[in-house]
Amino acid sequence: MAKKSSARIGFDVQMERGGLPRPAKLNLWQDENQFEKTQPTAPFKYFSDALLGVSANYLSLWAKKTSPSEMENWLNAWKHLEPHYEMNLRSKERVQSLNKQVKAVTSQVMQGFEEKFNDKLRTIFQSEKIELSHFWPLIEMIDNLEAQNKAPLIFNFSINFSSDFCIRLQILFSFLWNLRTLVAVDHNAHIEDPSHEALCMDSICDYLPKSDYVVNDALLYYNFKKLARPFSMGKSSDIKIDKLLVAPLEKAFHQYSHNASYLIDHLPESFLNSMNPVDLEEALYLVQMDWLLAAPAGLLFKIREELFGIQNGYEKIFWPSWDNGSLKKPIQLSVCCELTPEMLGNSKVA
Repeated sequence: MAKKSSARIGFDVQMERGGLPRPAKLNLWQDENQFEKTQPTAPFKYFSDALLGVSANYLSLWAKKTSPSEMENWLNAWKHLEPHYEMNLRSKERVQSLNKQVKAVTSQVMQGFEEKFNDKLRTIFQSEKIELSHFWPLIEMIDNLEAQNKAPLIFNFSINFSSDFCIRLQILFSFLWNLRTLVAVDHNAHIEDPSHEALCMDSICDYLPKSDYVVNDALLYYNFKKLARPFSMGKSSDIKIDKLLVAPLEKAFHQYSHNASYLIDHLPESFLNSMNPVDLEEALYLVQMDWLLAAPAGLLFKIREELFGIQNGYEKIFWPSWDNGSLKKPIQLSVCCELTPEMLGNSKVA
């Protein structure tokens, strides 16, 4: 809602009982009376409250097929405020380079997924009263895409979508990430000792914990594959060794170091063979970050993790060390913040 040269964003989030408060509904303010009755505050330091409102408003306008110019204003505001968008841009070129070197999933599968995902997303955001339980079918859609592709999302560079759909996925992730941030901010405002009890958000470790361990295991798996390759192409005695020894070891890698083995299996041979061991170690660490920040599969992976958090409780997915009782009764968080022209860049949100 525009007010003079600034913009106001307002919404309510209904929380259910649980370990940590669990978001159940989000209601976007549309009535001007709500804004007139509420004194707006400045956004949080990292704009998590504003970004939650901006992303929700954009998706709502998109779902209702509002005029492109109005949607463009919200989109520009989101790009200006969202740090994940800048991180995506920095990794995008390297991801696209890897995407060109691997066998892509067929365009028919990608187009079918986009259409079904868009249809469901439009249904969810048609109303200003957004029921978060309506997101659950998106989890099933992502799982089905994995099944069709016969490969997990983790470190997968073969999935590619249209540019419009990728932006929409980024905005959806922004909505879910900042929704969780709001829960963390509210929790941290009511604790006595932040050094021990505060909840933290981490754009990398929340989804890829111990990435350095993954690199070490990946290098071990890569060297194992190089040593094992001659046995699969040699004489009959070598082939017997391959079946009796090499195959069980490879299965063990996939069972006990699955992220590391998927990292190597999903990268093109030309990429792996082009570097010495020192450079490869650094490259494998960077590839994990690039996949998470800019690959379409990485976006889907993060969206699914956030949905699991809402569905099962954030403390079970992101904050397993948290143990502080449970919420006794449902609560409602109400947010009304004001964005100045300086915060919005050149955007004119109305």
